[in-house]
Amino acid sequence: MRRARVRVEQDRHFTCTPTKCKAPDLRRRLAAGRKPGACVPRRTVWLRYMIGGQRFSEGYPTQQEAEQRRDVIVGMMAQELDPRRPAPPPKAPLLRDLIDPALVAHRGTRTLRPSTLENHESFAQKHVLPFFGTMPVDVDHFDRAAIRKFITHLRGGSGTPRILSDASIKSGLPTLSIILDYAVEAKHLLQNPLRGAGALWRAEQPTEDIDPFAPEELRAIIASAYQIDHDFGCLVQIVSQCGLRPGEGLGLRRCDLDLKTAEVHVKGTFSRGRLGKPKTTSSTRVVSLVDHVLVDEALSRSVLAKIKAMKLTNMDPEARVWPLSAVAYWPRRWKQALTKAEVRYRKPHAMRHTFASILLSRGENLLEIQEAGGWRSATVLLSTYARWIKLAKKSAGARSGASSRVSLRRV
Repeated sequence: MRRARVRVEQDRHFTCTPTKCKAPDLRRRLAAGRKPGACVPRRTVWLRYMIGGQRFSEGYPTQQEAEQRRDVIVGMMAQELDPRRPAPPPKAPLLRDLIDPALVAHRGTRTLRPSTLENHESFAQKHVLPFFGTMPVDVDHFDRAAIRKFITHLRGGSGTPRILSDASIKSGLPTLSIILDYAVEAKHLLQNPLRGAGALWRAEQPTEDIDPFAPEELRAIIASAYQIDHDFGCLVQIVSQCGLRPGEGLGLRRCDLDLKTAEVHVKGTFSRGRLGKPKTTSSTRVVSLVDHVLVDEALSRSVLAKIKAMKLTNMDPEARVWPLSAVAYWPRRWKQALTKAEVRYRKPHAMRHTFASILLSRGENLLEIQEAGGWRSATVLLSTYARWIKLAKKSAGARSGASSRVSLRRV
């Protein structure tokens, strides 16, 4: 019965053309004294219904839209609702429902390292989901003030313990930005509050953590590493002489060591129990196995013979030279080597700092150092190690001053 009161019909002039009227004759239905109006072709589909004895009409451009609206009106009338009221806006989705689609879409349009994907998923599950998970994604809930509260929560600025360091927050916020960008593309938000309009927060200035080894300390560490384990000593010497990251050293395969040309081909890194792509595109490089970081050419060249004496268990050229995990090599044996050499503890990455600082302090070519170490650009290298260039200038000035004093005395 409800459905019979709602009907869909085409306009009288639906099939008319500008030159010919095809509308049915309505003279019998017109009130006395009224005349039919002029023909105006209309491609309109009318939806007509009655409420409380009153007739209402709604026009739609297609039959399908009119029928869809008819079904809605019939359903609303069955629930005794007024169909003349505008439909409520669709409910905003919760952020927890957008996390997985956003990360999948981001992963599908970019080539990312497995560790990068794991970092995004970890930050989203551990920090974004607990704080924003049940919050509707709309302009009322996601603005710059909400992002500030989130950052304050992570930094412990609201009386709660600090959850993450500023460096970890800085590296994790792009994950939240990926999710909000997806919400903008899905038209749940007008803009991403993490973008534009100035900085949302100011991170603490990182403390100076560039603490390289002195050349004599590095020689003592290498000697101690060989005493602990011959293969481990080779690893430490190669990493220190070639400026490798610890993961790049563990990721070396047999085919990456070219003893004929005394070169190392850095093509990947070993982290989180698997061999993956290098950190950046510039990290793929070829480095000489023999250098003068140790200030001892004989010791530098000795690494070639020591590599040949390694106890290789897998003869496959694609197999890793050091098949053990990072935990088995670095934390345990590294600490033993530093203790045995009586050198203050620093992380294995300090060997990379040592490689750059020693070469810069000697005034070596900046671009050659950047290419050998795989830094993205010379600017990145300078921003971290600029003070060792000043040391090189001071030492050069001291040497020139000493030579001038000697020449004056001889005169």
